[in-house]
Amino acid sequence: PGHVTVVPIANLKNKGELFSTPQTSYLHLRRIEQFLQEKTSPFVKVHAMNPEVNFVLIRCKVRLNKEENKGHYLQLLNEELRDFLTPWASVTGESTSYSAKVYMSSVISFIDSRDYVSYVTDMEMNQYKEDATGARVFIKGPNGSLSLFETVLMAPHEIAASAPEHQIELL
Repeated sequence: PGHVTVVPIANLKNKGELFSTPQTSYLHLRRIEQFLQEKTSPFVKVHAMNPEVNFVLIRCKVRLNKEENKGHYLQLLNEELRDFLTPWASVTGESTSYSAKVYMSSVISFIDSRDYVSYVTDMEMNQYKEDATGARVFIKGPNGSLSLFETVLMAPHEIAASAPEHQIELL
């Protein structure tokens, strides 16, 4: 009671930092705390902290509508998936919400809505964190599977973001 924690998400749009985490400096966090503390009751203690990122990795197979330039459309789908799953770095502005969870059904709908995709199959959504050495630590769902129907965020300051590269296979 009496403590409020703020987790700011840095806007990385148009900064060329797609795979940077949306974190801000220690000094900026303290400035946020000071600014908010001046605007609130003296009985409230404001804390600001950076988000902890959980990466979402999509594995699937797709059939394209276009027969030519398959490599181009495969790369385009990967880029659009990154934008969809990483709204603070997206230059398209197509995805602007920061929902607490990512649902596999939303990702399937997104992929299926691309005009160059005929259909998507064998969908798998994995979630991982990176440990201090940079190794991936995958998160298991309630049934013990690595393939998730929705992301699992363990703490209120965790956010889901796109993996740098998805594993998309052409049919």
